[in-house]
Amino acid sequence: MDLPDCLIATACRVALYQSLPKRLAWPHCSHTAEDLEAAAVARADPFGGRHDIGYPPDVLIQAARGLSIYWALTARDLSALSTVLAASWTSLGITAGQRVAFYDYATSPMVVFSSRAYVPHLAAGAADILRCLPICNDGLPDLADRCVHILEYVRPSVLFIDAELMNPLLRALDSRRVRTIAQVVVTADEHPVGSKQIREWGTLLGVKVRQALRADAALFVAPPCAIESMTFHPIEDAYRIEVLSSDPEKVLTDEVGRIAISNLAIKSSVVIRYVTDFEGMIREGPCKCGRAGRRLIVTDVG
Repeated sequence: MDLPDCLIATACRVALYQSLPKRLAWPHCSHTAEDLEAAAVARADPFGGRHDIGYPPDVLIQAARGLSIYWALTARDLSALSTVLAASWTSLGITAGQRVAFYDYATSPMVVFSSRAYVPHLAAGAADILRCLPICNDGLPDLADRCVHILEYVRPSVLFIDAELMNPLLRALDSRRVRTIAQVVVTADEHPVGSKQIREWGTLLGVKVRQALRADAALFVAPPCAIESMTFHPIEDAYRIEVLSSDPEKVLTDEVGRIAISNLAIKSSVVIRYVTDFEGMIREGPCKCGRAGRRLIVTDVG
């Protein structure tokens, strides 16, 4: 899948991509979080050189926890991202009338695009599109007891939780012996949890624990395969996924390498071949779960 010509043309006039090594010709340029931070410092640019000034932003949002870079997003971008998130929720079986709880930081893309109540200029978040009720608990370990209260009294159908908060939640649940969760979906920014740990958490909670793949600096989320472990199904119209070799001018096929993401959904902040911290491979064709298209198999960490 080639990048749209209009996206490449936009990137050629955006500061970050102009600063990448000149020997690399499009579409072979790639960049890391370190490149974003370097561009931000060199140009005193809080957007890391990715903002297209042709799209005046409506909202500024921190790009990722621990990364002092911000998104400049238009209302159109917000709408596109909430639509992507809604499609991911649908693949997880989330339907109208359900309660959806979050135990995560408010700037997580799993949270911020879930409701028009959480961010200005968003006409409809994922929960609004699917007609669900979102309940957000901020992502601090000290708030695990409050998350337990949400599980006990609100009884959500799904809990989205940052992987770092699972152990605090388990300790809080153990002291209260509450078991009311229907489904748990774990996410971690660029640090996928291994299949063994996912199974252990499922055993401790007594429910099915699944994992969604996430890379905040690319505004990327991919729902899990219903059958295959460590396999994810990115929304085809929203992302281009590639596997890079150590040679930045080469893209691997049927091999394991660093995963690079291009975001096709947003216009005001350009994301082309952002290199993540996780590795994997891409497979084409029908999956065992019945879904068609490309799927991403991430290297299992145990």
